[in-house]
Amino acid sequence: MLCWREERLVRTALRTCVLALVCTACGSGNRGEPDGEDVVPDGDALIEVVEVIPDPAADDDAATEVIPDPAADDDAAPEVECGEDADCDDADPCTLDTCDTGTGLCAHGVVDVDGDGHVAEACGGDDCDDAVFTVHTGATEICDTIDQDCDGDVLDAPGADDDLDGYLDEACGGTDCDDSAGAVNPGATEICDNVTDDDCDLATDCVDTDCAGHISCTGGTCSDPIIVPGTGLYTMSTVGFPNVEEGSCQTFDGGEVVFSLTLTSSSDVHLDTEGSDYDTVIHVREVDCLGVELGCNDDVRGDDTWSRVDLRSLSAGTYVILVDSTLPDTGGNLSLSVVVEPVFTVASMTVEDDPLVRMPGTQPADGVTIESPTRCLNCHEGYDPAVEPGFNWKGSMMAQAARDPIYWATLTVAAQDSIWAVGRPNGVDLCERCHFPEGWLEGRSDPPDVSAMTGSDYDGVHCDFCHQLYDPFFEDTYTGVREGSDWLNYWDETNASSTPSSTAAADTYAEDAIIAAGITFFNGNDFFDTSNQPVSTGYTENAGGQFYASPNGEKRAPFADASGRHSMLYSRHHKSRYMCASCHDVSNPVLHNLSFEGTSPGDGVTVLPSEQDAAHGYFHVERTFSEFMLSAYGAPGGAPGIGPFDPSVFSTSLASNNIARCQDCHMADAVGKGADKTDSILRPSGSTEHPLSGQPVHDLTGGNVFVSTVLASVVTTSSNYDPVNRTLLDQGPSLLTMDLSQGEGIDPDAMLAGAARALAMLESAATIQNVTYATTTGDLSFRIRNNTGHKLLSGYPEGRRMFANIQVFSSGVLIHEVNPYDATIGTLTGLDPAYSPSSPPLTTSEEHLDELVYEMHTTSSVTGETTTFHFVLATGRHKDNRIPPKGFDISSAPSRIIVPVWHGVEDPALFTTTEYAGGHDDVSITVPPGADRIEIRLYYQTTSREYMEFLRDEINGAGVTLSSPTLAGSAVAYISHTDPFFSALSAWGDTIWDLWLHNKDLPGAAPILMTETSWP
Repeated sequence: MLCWREERLVRTALRTCVLALVCTACGSGNRGEPDGEDVVPDGDALIEVVEVIPDPAADDDAATEVIPDPAADDDAAPEVECGEDADCDDADPCTLDTCDTGTGLCAHGVVDVDGDGHVAEACGGDDCDDAVFTVHTGATEICDTIDQDCDGDVLDAPGADDDLDGYLDEACGGTDCDDSAGAVNPGATEICDNVTDDDCDLATDCVDTDCAGHISCTGGTCSDPIIVPGTGLYTMSTVGFPNVEEGSCQTFDGGEVVFSLTLTSSSDVHLDTEGSDYDTVIHVREVDCLGVELGCNDDVRGDDTWSRVDLRSLSAGTYVILVDSTLPDTGGNLSLSVVVEPVFTVASMTVEDDPLVRMPGTQPADGVTIESPTRCLNCHEGYDPAVEPGFNWKGSMMAQAARDPIYWATLTVAAQDSIWAVGRPNGVDLCERCHFPEGWLEGRSDPPDVSAMTGSDYDGVHCDFCHQLYDPFFEDTYTGVREGSDWLNYWDETNASSTPSSTAAADTYAEDAIIAAGITFFNGNDFFDTSNQPVSTGYTENAGGQFYASPNGEKRAPFADASGRHSMLYSRHHKSRYMCASCHDVSNPVLHNLSFEGTSPGDGVTVLPSEQDAAHGYFHVERTFSEFMLSAYGAPGGAPGIGPFDPSVFSTSLASNNIARCQDCHMADAVGKGADKTDSILRPSGSTEHPLSGQPVHDLTGGNVFVSTVLASVVTTSSNYDPVNRTLLDQGPSLLTMDLSQGEGIDPDAMLAGAARALAMLESAATIQNVTYATTTGDLSFRIRNNTGHKLLSGYPEGRRMFANIQVFSSGVLIHEVNPYDATIGTLTGLDPAYSPSSPPLTTSEEHLDELVYEMHTTSSVTGETTTFHFVLATGRHKDNRIPPKGFDISSAPSRIIVPVWHGVEDPALFTTTEYAGGHDDVSITVPPGADRIEIRLYYQTTSREYMEFLRDEINGAGVTLSSPTLAGSAVAYISHTDPFFSALSAWGDTIWDLWLHNKDLPGAAPILMTETSWP
């Protein structure tokens, strides 16, 4: 090691070279120099440091002395006799080799060249520069370009890079002109209106050449407009701009700032002022301020600070954008968003080739044809309206599935949403499957604007479609594995007739095996294996539009002893609860298959997620079937009903009048015949083969009183004829696509009978029990019991809701009300304005309890909405507090995505074990004490004002939930009022709103009283 030089000793003033201990070899004449005298090394002679003595006046944090312990190194070399230091050299640069003149033995110390108490990294220590005393681990970092503390970072000294932007402070020799602001440094972009030199080039805002042409550095008037180069967010103050031009949509005149946009090619342009803080108006003109106005908008959905103009296929050229304020000399902070994109064209892809909408089952190209209901009604109508299939089916919403106006408006929004997300409208195909099944199976889902649907396609879910369906799990049903093998008690098969069920079932099984062999995956391979099982073991149910239809035209029905004038097959599937899954348990395969968007059909390899998984396991839309399956009624053999469905008053074909199938309630048994022929069997008494099964009433009743009543009213001969409704719904296919002249049409008597049945079904669905009230405390409790086999209420998140209304009286005066409903406005009072802008505020005697509004709200991470009405963009649930059915198996609910949800979080404890077992909600609240009467009512609504407003706004382009640019790359989100694809659908925005507004007092739009009770 080099001996310390004189100048280093003087400069550091940190060490004293003690002759006897330190400089044992500082030149031949240095031995024995007196203490206190300088030790001056001779040339480049070496010294060996054996002890470092800190200067008492030095830094208190300096390292303590380092004194090697000769006994510490067990591997040390054996003692060697020596006469001089040279005899002790062990060739290790990391040791100090000296000869102890007192003992005549060699000594080996530790190297610390700079004497800072830290050994060099090369010798196993933590000193990254052993030549500099102030550099070592633990040293204090200072503002320079040296790594004093050996941590590899030269910028971690206090003051060196305080804002952590990677640029050294100018005070430390760096280039950061403001080390307290991370956004200010030489690599930043100059912001042209913040009075800051953002890029440290000594030029601020408009003085900086980077700001040439920026809106803050130009005029903003008609003669000197602000140049907008294209897509971007432009902010500025508009206070003081003069009033020159007004837009056609303005009510008040105010000053405006003028922008100029030049397009070099035809483009779509989106403009909006969301984020501004004053009342804005946008109007756009050709060339200059006096040019032809191309668009004008004042407020977006009532927000006066937000204006929006969308211009599609705008030709190349120059346009002026005027952002007005509503009063002279006002203005404020403007936030102008401009999106310019090439003209967007709706993508064209046949649904058959689209992996996003592919679901298992029969496909449009599989050769299935469906007969019109006219052929069926020849024999199955006109002889017994109480029981016959014809009259009851015609009064059902199944028959009107393709004429339901709410469906049409929802479909239009779904098409726009699908285009917004993936660039094509094929999401509509998911709607058409179960509303136009005949047309879908026969290939008229293309184009997916419903324009190709015709004739009996408009008869919705009708006779031949249902009676050509077969069971894709026929193997397990036939062997009794799937739904049980109790052929006598569960299936009502005696095998005691001339047409034994077992023989008939074997014939059906053989036919099913042949048909199923033709079902393929999207990749072209066989969907079923040689054992008649789905190849994908996770595919355990067909649901949500996954139906399997026979191409052979035979009619399948639940009686082996039936007679007919057509070919027939006995079908256990038609009395199985699994048949009802075909159009229920709706899920969204578009989102489930999204990562496979580019998959081509017939590749022989790819199996889509929707072909591997049961529909109940992904992207929840509706789960009525799953709710039933996890109820007590979905257990083997079913369970006794409750309330109006108690075995003592409600009969089924099962032992003890149990309920085990959806059909037990929605196609209840009755005494009667299935056809008008003399050889038709009067059931149940006339059947030996199925002695417990009555004639299934094809009423298929749900709870939709509203649409049934409205549809009946468009027929001039109806007892409730309404010319306004007729005008709205009979505009013809050129305006609405929907064509009321197609198919069987609307039978008003059947529809009104169906509405009456729906009303009766709602009135039997729930019971209020166990009311208690403490007059001194105001504690009120009661039970709402669910009498149905699924959650109460069931169905889609399209504004359906059930709510408890509680009125508290004292001496006949209403003193308090929970969940009041404003009939004039047509919605509940006190709803969150973000959800319901029209909901009136509560008065001092009113209270809104959201936990007593039973409903399901979806959420969407795609749109960023906590609560959304966008079906095809929904990714989860924000609220689902609907009352579970009796015996609900909460432990199995996660796999079917039906766990209760509260405020976006799945909450299995939302109901207690007792509530799940009994199928009820025990309510405990506090109302004012001292009441002498309390009235409790439970109401149901088919849809809500909020959903109608959503449909209107989304279709008319006034919505606020879709962002621009779109996920598919379009500048314009709302296109249903401008794109040719919607030429015969866009009128649904106004139509559905006007229809609701005109009929908001009809039952279903207005709350329907389900049940009520009172205290005392």
